[in-house]
Amino acid sequence: MTNDDLLLLQTSVFTGITTDEIRDMLSCLSARETTFTKDEIIFSYGENITGIGIVLEGSVHIVKEDFWGNANLMAECAPGDIFGEAYAINSTEPLEMNIFAASTCRILFLEVSKILTVCPSACAFHNRLIRNLLTLVSRKKFPVKPQVRTYVQAHHQRKTALLPVHGVKKSQCFNLYHSIQPPAACRLSLCRPLCHVQ
Repeated sequence: MTNDDLLLLQTSVFTGITTDEIRDMLSCLSARETTFTKDEIIFSYGENITGIGIVLEGSVHIVKEDFWGNANLMAECAPGDIFGEAYAINSTEPLEMNIFAASTCRILFLEVSKILTVCPSACAFHNRLIRNLLTLVSRKKFPVKPQVRTYVQAHHQRKTALLPVHGVKKSQCFNLYHSIQPPAACRLSLCRPLCHVQ
């Protein structure tokens, strides 16, 4: 048994699956291994990804830029960790962060479409893999919907611009704020969750 076999046995997506079953499955799923050098981009912002990555060696950083262009480290993936699963399942949603090699690393990629398509033999361990993947995704928080995030960012920017104005009453600022915000954002469903930002 190789070090990679031992690592995959401990990976959450392969819980309850034996080494022999994992080997058969990797062949069935056309898994591919790729080596990245330090600072090399694995997945980039705006990309539509279709596969998940499993770190076999090295480390991976997931970085997201905020509204002002500041880079924020969202996660560091060590050997055995998985990344990209939520976006790979919903492949029409573009990636909202950059994923790159924090050191020289080896990544095992699995295509989600093949994971979710049960082979003709309907192997029990393949069904187990599907359940593991869905469980993994459900435990992680999904990103805020784009329209809500854009509204929050625009809201904060407008309020910051109004703060230095002296001699203006709070009620006047409130009215000015509502007079300049886009009509599409003036919805009660959005305003209620954001009322504490006022």
